[in-house]
Amino acid sequence: MHEQASDPTITMAKTRVASTDNATSTLLVEAIERSLGVETVEQFGAWLSESLTALLAYEIALHAAIGKDGEIALSCVAKVPLAQDTLRMLCEPEHSPGLRWAQTCRPSTSMALDAQRLRALCVPETRAALDFVRSAIAHRIRLPAGEECALILLNVEEQSLERGLYLLTLLSPQLQAMQQRIADRRQRCVCAELTPREHEILRLMAVSQSNREISARLAINPITLKHHVTKIYRKLDVHSRIEAVARLQQQDCTANCRTTNR
Repeated sequence: MHEQASDPTITMAKTRVASTDNATSTLLVEAIERSLGVETVEQFGAWLSESLTALLAYEIALHAAIGKDGEIALSCVAKVPLAQDTLRMLCEPEHSPGLRWAQTCRPSTSMALDAQRLRALCVPETRAALDFVRSAIAHRIRLPAGEECALILLNVEEQSLERGLYLLTLLSPQLQAMQQRIADRRQRCVCAELTPREHEILRLMAVSQSNREISARLAINPITLKHHVTKIYRKLDVHSRIEAVARLQQQDCTANCRTTNR
């Protein structure tokens, strides 16, 4: 269950935004209240696309979740067209500079990065493809159980960087709470042994997407996807896609493992 609108944290949050201008204050309060319903990665993506976008102009939001076992899942909300290779580069842990960008700041803090710093943190083979990235704001979150999350907003206008840092500071408790609820929801699921990436794949399997569609959606190559699917079957003790999805449904996990368009 998420917090109710009467929760004291909402009153505290409204107090924090009281010093902003009226229009921004209204949008902040709306964003805070909408954050209370976020319990899945998909809902968080929708919150980024709608509530955060109303407050701050950016082109791409990169979300990283790092499990206690070190497994990394990356997802991307893009407001501009991205080539498939670029999307894959941002979302595949072995190529993505997202974690290195996020690690420039301490947990529960935000940092602005210019183009020079962003490129310096990229591995050499990705620098040319990511040359379109001009600026970023990184925000890092550490959860009590040991998981870490990061939010990186790419191509925030230079004149808006200071405003963006201020807004993410105001929203930091809500970002932390959303990520905690996402982690808690995952743990309540019987398939809690699955990593964040395996959960994401299973959600797509549950809505009948083919391996080819899943590979394209998550920007991972088919061999990597096949490896993930094999691990899902082993952890759920099943031998086919039908059995994996049925296991999910039998354990009432469908609400946590349903996907929506980003």
